[in-house]
Amino acid sequence: MKKREKIDLEITLEDVKIPKEDFAEYYANFLKKHPDELKSYKKHVIKEYNKTKDVALFLEGLKIVAKAEGNVSKLAKNTGIDRTSIYKLSRKANPSFCTIVSLAHNLGMDFRLNATVR
Repeated sequence: MKKREKIDLEITLEDVKIPKEDFAEYYANFLKKHPDELKSYKKHVIKEYNKTKDVALFLEGLKIVAKAEGNVSKLAKNTGIDRTSIYKLSRKANPSFCTIVSLAHNLGMDFRLNATVR
């Protein structure tokens, strides 16, 4: 039986010796080859957002998922969002709420809002 490769989501850039600017591409390529890990990563991105409320980190996660899904051009067509805008998702981006919801939905990520009682 083939041993399943598993990725540690707590891995640091220093551990893998990949330049920071190339990490998203490297990780997206890994996820592209490991569909089960991609599913886990999608859940991880949402869980981290729910915990930290860090929109910029969520956008970075969406960009990695978009690249891992493999066809940014098709995603752009399905969402009506320019392909270059998808590649530009980052800490510096400021996409509209509609853009975020559309991307998440088309990447198979369920987007929900909950009201908190104060």
